[in-house]
Amino acid sequence: MSENAHAVIIDDEEGNRDGFSRALSKVGWKVRAFAEAEPAFEYLRRNRDVSLVVTDLMMPGVDGFGVLKAAREMDATEFIVATDNGMMHKLRMLNPGKTFYEAPTAGNSATCKSCAHCPWMAMN
Repeated sequence: MSENAHAVIIDDEEGNRDGFSRALSKVGWKVRAFAEAEPAFEYLRRNRDVSLVVTDLMMPGVDGFGVLKAAREMDATEFIVATDNGMMHKLRMLNPGKTFYEAPTAGNSATCKSCAHCPWMAMN
């Protein structure tokens, strides 16, 4: 892991922010977490060294789609997104040159079937 690895977490659920923050910090990432998208946008504009953004898609105010739309202008190239499987294709199509990973989700349309390929589980 590069000493300069820098991640931003954007999620309105405190447990998710804390979990991702702990996991990334544990493996050497510098982490900044936000409950809302607007302060995260401002932080990302001032901190161009962020290489990973972890976001939820269902948040009040500017939701994850707003974050991902803004991704086109971000220097970050990798995103971990808490969403159902059907959304990943659209996210990838909207943001060429960016890499999107599915965060494990729960429910009937859960994307998490195997930990072997999952970057989230590799961090734990």
